[in-house]
Amino acid sequence: MKLHSTNSGDFATGGLLPDVELPVIPLIDVKDYGLLPFPLNDTTFNCVKPLCKQSPYGMGEETLVDTSVRNSFQLEPYQFEIKNHEFVKQVSVLIQKKIKSAFRSSRCDNIREDLQTPYL
Repeated sequence: MKLHSTNSGDFATGGLLPDVELPVIPLIDVKDYGLLPFPLNDTTFNCVKPLCKQSPYGMGEETLVDTSVRNSFQLEPYQFEIKNHEFVKQVSVLIQKKIKSAFRSSRCDNIREDLQTPYL
């Protein structure tokens, strides 16, 4: 399953949903590397790092790269595929439940979720 988006999210939320359990392993297949083992170890990170770019962060209207603020690396959405379809399905359920909870509404049919940039 390829997941790709050109849109950014409009909101964020936090908290726990104890009735939703994610499969333990998302099975992330990285282009030009292969399946990532979890937890990610230093050896694997050092092999994948050349495929990544430094993670930016938002500051108002600007997108900046500053390792003193965010020292992480990211893959672009086209560089990986999540192979565990159950993981994707459960993340979708989790997101829909959080959206409905945040907006106190069950009428959220037009909202869609995308799993994209993983941070390492």
